[in-house]
Amino acid sequence: MTKDFLRIALVSRILSIIGQFIFNHLIPDHNAGVFESPYDETTVSVGDALIEFLFGGFRRWDAQYYLHIAEHGYTYENTLAFYPLYPIFVNLLTNVLLTFVPGISFRAGALVCGVLLNVFFFCLAAYFLVQLSRLVLKNEHMSLTVGYLFCINPASVFFSAPYSESLFAVVTFSVIAESVRGNILLALVPLSMGILCRSNGLINIGFVLYQAIRLFWLDRSFQARFKLAVKLLIVLVVSGFTFLSIQRYHFSLFCVKSSIRHSSEIVNYAKANDFILSGNGSLISSPWCGAKLPSAYTYVQSHYWNVGLFNYYEFKQIPNFILAIPILFLFLKMLYAYYANAFITVNRFGTRKAVKMLFFDANLSTGGLVYMVHVTFLTLVCVLFVHIQVTTRLLASSSPCLYWFAANYFKATQLNGRAKLILIWFGGYTVLGTILFSNNLPWT
Repeated sequence: MTKDFLRIALVSRILSIIGQFIFNHLIPDHNAGVFESPYDETTVSVGDALIEFLFGGFRRWDAQYYLHIAEHGYTYENTLAFYPLYPIFVNLLTNVLLTFVPGISFRAGALVCGVLLNVFFFCLAAYFLVQLSRLVLKNEHMSLTVGYLFCINPASVFFSAPYSESLFAVVTFSVIAESVRGNILLALVPLSMGILCRSNGLINIGFVLYQAIRLFWLDRSFQARFKLAVKLLIVLVVSGFTFLSIQRYHFSLFCVKSSIRHSSEIVNYAKANDFILSGNGSLISSPWCGAKLPSAYTYVQSHYWNVGLFNYYEFKQIPNFILAIPILFLFLKMLYAYYANAFITVNRFGTRKAVKMLFFDANLSTGGLVYMVHVTFLTLVCVLFVHIQVTTRLLASSSPCLYWFAANYFKATQLNGRAKLILIWFGGYTVLGTILFSNNLPWT
């Protein structure tokens, strides 16, 4: 069954690649006026042109940033919004590819490697999600349904294009699974990778903390608690060090003057767009450099993308809010049902017993508070702060709850009306997203 499922996951990515190829050449590209990584057009080889012809529909929107970082590093201040782990993987694989395949540039090779990596990461994420669902849902049919839904999730195109969604899903599902199993130290590896992968990777530490508290409460022997405390301390120290290392690296690039050499294309693009180049900084080169605790991410998001509380609430953004309605409706509906049930549980059994039922039981059907708190936080961040159209891909890659919630409508042997709506939404967004994304039309 696992091999059959992985085959379906792989086929879904192959269809995604074919889809971007067809729609990219069927529909004229839209000039979105967004960031495009500069390059020397006079050096494009036949191999480069062929790769662009086959996979060019994936070099859109934020993929431009990830591929730029993989090739050139953090050259411009606005690139700091994208964390380094995925570009590092792309860079490493591209260097291997170029060793064996001459005649193509790093730029072209990075596009191929970015897509191939995400095919691998997607299949791995699908596998981890099914394994996690077996642990939490304790239902084989539901777990496989969750996996199948993941293969056609409404943010599907972002799991194939050179974005960090597939990799982040892998590490997130792995962190949660190891936490459920009680493997605190094993969860540290994917947890650290998540911190290096995405800005919201740090909040995955909540799953480890939850499990540590649960184990601390259930096993009251001094020896067990001491070992658990040591493990938790290691997790906190390593996670904190990983997070601070990213901040320190950003600071060294843009707040300290150094001898970083950039190509003429990089420099000219910076001048044309008034970008701050790495290596030319000082403590006054950018406002975040002079802060007591310098952190580039919040400043970059606010300055370059206008991310902030209610900043996206404008009439012209109504179409983007409409795109986010399906996932927000599903999440708000399920979260309301969960918290309403939690309130009833408190009234019926009293606070102490209710806390034990909701907090200390990791089964989603009877407890699972940690999953709900996590996804509640993410949903609130999406609604209040970020560009609303990223809600679908952020939630689809950062939490298993989308698939768990949706799978609730597939318990019957025959599809009911709500299950059919879920399939229409998932499948429709998969196709629509591929069409729009591959032609630089709004779908970010």
